[in-house]
Amino acid sequence: MQDETLKIRERIDKIDNELLELLKERVDLVKEIGKLKSRGEKNYFDPSRQADILRRLERLNKGKLHPETLKRIFLTIFSESIALEEDVKIGYLGSPGSFTHQAAIHQFGHALQQISYETIPDVFDAVQKKWTNYGVVPIENSTEGVVNHTLDMFLEFDLKIIAEILLDIKHHLISSEIQLDNIEALYSHPQAIAQCRLWIKSNLPHCKVIEVPTTSEGVLRIKKEKKAAAIGSQLSAQLYDMPILHESIQDSTNNITRFLVIGNEIPRPSEKNKTSIMLALADKVGALFEVLSVFRIFEINLTKIESRPSKKRPWEYIFFIDFEGHIKEKKIKTVLEELEKKSTLVKILGSYPTS
Repeated sequence: MQDETLKIRERIDKIDNELLELLKERVDLVKEIGKLKSRGEKNYFDPSRQADILRRLERLNKGKLHPETLKRIFLTIFSESIALEEDVKIGYLGSPGSFTHQAAIHQFGHALQQISYETIPDVFDAVQKKWTNYGVVPIENSTEGVVNHTLDMFLEFDLKIIAEILLDIKHHLISSEIQLDNIEALYSHPQAIAQCRLWIKSNLPHCKVIEVPTTSEGVLRIKKEKKAAAIGSQLSAQLYDMPILHESIQDSTNNITRFLVIGNEIPRPSEKNKTSIMLALADKVGALFEVLSVFRIFEINLTKIESRPSKKRPWEYIFFIDFEGHIKEKKIKTVLEELEKKSTLVKILGSYPTS
């Protein structure tokens, strides 16, 4: 048995050596690309290529590795490769350990510099002023709906959506208290509180619920306060060295938040794409029906439609629409031309790989 184990370990060592040589070869090729980009193109992060690589590898994998395991391995390689080319900065909402921070890591890995911002406008402002290369902000949750503040920012800033991130949200009750009965105050973001409403009602009915700007700020507060707890992520509990008292307290098992990566350039088409637009309609009967008919005629699948007040005139609304396809596709170009004829404003917010 020991001989068999030794032989298997020798084979593993040989594979490790081969992997190292291949990684070294990949690093050399990345550096060559970096030299070429330094002469012109400055977009070191290519979300379309990254998405296509992961899809191709998942097909080749054929289920041998769990998809998330495969993604984590190659995301580390991608992240380290980008760091070799340039000092890329990522801005995200909230303190370290927030769910948006977790989403940023999910997309960019750990090798790139990540900078926290207190508000969604701060993230947009940092990207527009090029203090950071990219920003990560929440846009909607599967149970609580859209983050209106993020939509409103596209009215104020001329930035593009370059990628989307779908993150499975697991809320944990974090506290140094051992018994639930000892907890008198509960801190968290309003969305997290709403997503755990039933659990809180059943388990902490006596507790004072206090809203804070981000989940990670709630964890920070309870480090200094007794008889208190916070709803937050596993990452925030780890970063702030706080114990998790109860795991996965969210009311829905299908609790997914969609995040957007914002930047200054629309990425090239990938294997599977989504386009987001903002449009304003003339104040007339059937205006919205005419616009939606364009998508039906050209058989374009809508994935989202949301309205927001324009904030310019009373009762005037802006519509945010997501649909399948990329603006460089001939059919999508035709659709956009038709929409411009039937709308008072059409603004392309981004074309990017579908998560």
